[in-house]
Amino acid sequence: MSATEECTPNGSSDSAKSKQNMDGGWAWMVLVAACLHHMLCEGTLSSLGVFIVAWQKQFPGSLTKLTWIASLVVGVTHMAGKQSL
Repeated sequence: MSATEECTPNGSSDSAKSKQNMDGGWAWMVLVAACLHHMLCEGTLSSLGVFIVAWQKQFPGSLTKLTWIASLVVGVTHMAGKQSL
């Protein structure tokens, strides 16, 4: 502790108090945005089965071929997540 810093009664300095709110409140906004992003992305992946009925009407073919679309989307998304680490 330097000579210009004052000590508070509990022994901590004023500089420690000023570092307490260093983010300016943006940490909560980042947390909310990250949670919304996670919910939207995972929700979209989880609800791909709903689109298969519409895809069956649009693209005639076997159900096995149509389910590859959802499988590939989920697989590529999870593999891309590993690459970003």
